[in-house]
Amino acid sequence: MPAATTSRSELRYRAARKIGDVLVATATAVGTTTTLIDLDHLALQNDYFIGREVIAISGTAANIVSGTGRIRRVSASAKTTGQVTFSRALDAATAVGDVYHMFNYRDNGILIAEWNGFLDEAIDAVRDTFLVPVVSSAITFNRASPVITLSNASLGGSFSDGTLWGVSGVDWKDSNSIWREIKTGDLRVDKPSRTLEIRSRGRENADSQSIRLRGYKQTSLLTADTSTTALDPEYLVNFAAARALFSIARRLGPDSAAAEREATRWLELSERRKVACRTRLVSGTVIL
Repeated sequence: MPAATTSRSELRYRAARKIGDVLVATATAVGTTTTLIDLDHLALQNDYFIGREVIAISGTAANIVSGTGRIRRVSASAKTTGQVTFSRALDAATAVGDVYHMFNYRDNGILIAEWNGFLDEAIDAVRDTFLVPVVSSAITFNRASPVITLSNASLGGSFSDGTLWGVSGVDWKDSNSIWREIKTGDLRVDKPSRTLEIRSRGRENADSQSIRLRGYKQTSLLTADTSTTALDPEYLVNFAAARALFSIARRLGPDSAAAEREATRWLELSERRKVACRTRLVSGTVIL
């Protein structure tokens, strides 16, 4: 069963929610390309939401491009209409039912790009321990050229979203289309040149047959709101919440003690979950 994954959009929302700095707004009336109306959540004092950032989550498709909603800064807001005005126009008018997340809700200064950066920091911190199992595309093996370069091009572009990090085995397909494992002793991985040589009996068996490589790659950073990761979500959101609070504490100066304590608490919780971010490698795996 494939590992459960979580999107950047969901992780960002959950992290901001931990420190009470995000609001979900759902349009209750038709707006324009520069306005969003939500009488249920945005009817606070005039101009209360100036400086907040909103991002389209669902609804009008034109305002969600390449998996990431359009981000707009609020330049004005009105209590009586529950309307916020954007500093720049969206691609299309907002419609009833459109859902937006509003960040920097408490005016703490943490904007969407920073939240995305905190999540990438969390991923980067465990990229050497949380490895993703991968299987290459099948290629035809020729015993006359037993050395295979461990590159995307040589392996059929199998690892286009991350470089190969380790090799756990090689299989060859027999005449009955059954994949057979080549014994570890018949494989030689050269780390400096990032090549793999198939030798001895394995070389004979696989000659003119399809082969595939099994291994691991580093997990990818999140490049769009629809990008997903199988990393433990509580580790990620706790880490991001801690980084946000440390950032807020720096801005508070002498009044930072409470924010620092809360940041330290979330960081400790993150460290406890970090143990879930270690991949158990197949025995005999060679890390490149």
